[in-house]
Amino acid sequence: MSDLEAAPAIRLLATEDGALIIDLQTDLYYSLNRTGLETWKVLSGGGTVRQAADALARSFGVPGDRALPLVERFVESATSASLLARQDDE
Repeated sequence: MSDLEAAPAIRLLATEDGALIIDLQTDLYYSLNRTGLETWKVLSGGGTVRQAADALARSFGVPGDRALPLVERFVESATSASLLARQDDE
């Protein structure tokens, strides 16, 4: 189980091409492509970084050795922007 969850002020609007993330606290908008949306779904749904990487490999044919660093960078960016929060940080 992951220690990550969507921050409380975050809303997600999925689209055909990915998603729009809205931070209601800052009024900032972020866009995700389809791989970003898949990663977000796994992580915000309680999945681990490894599970998100495996989902990318399965769904988009991303080689496993490339998927894990991509997800790790996604987590770093999303936590830096306060989109994802570590559960123990609250």
